[in-house]
Amino acid sequence: MNEAAPKVREAAPTPKVDPQQDPVWTGWVAENKWFQESPKLRAITNAFGDLVRSEHPDLVGRPFLEEVKRRVAEEYPAELGNKERTRTSPVGGSGENRGGSSGKGYAQLPPEAKVACDKFVKQGLVASREAYAKDYFGE
Repeated sequence: MNEAAPKVREAAPTPKVDPQQDPVWTGWVAENKWFQESPKLRAITNAFGDLVRSEHPDLVGRPFLEEVKRRVAEEYPAELGNKERTRTSPVGGSGENRGGSSGKGYAQLPPEAKVACDKFVKQGLVASREAYAKDYFGE
């Protein structure tokens, strides 16, 4: 009796996708110049990307990128040129902060910026939460 052990097929390695070579990614970046031009918006976009990925792991490609962009535009309309969202309400004043020092720190960061801040501090890319907040608010 000469029974040979069944041959085990090795799984093909999963190809690694280089985002720089992905035509969907490169097209989206070309359409959204703000992503390359603004380190602040890039960090925020990456944080939203992590959030969208965790909420919708099956969302990929162009639909994923558009959902991330939608969230960034919703939270930062002035930076993305959405004039409708930035108009002041006819009731309730101008929305200007007329105080002296803004006193804005980590606690005043929006949730997605806190995610990015914590990630950058953990990676050693930013010295501290306070330094990130100061840079974020342009102080």
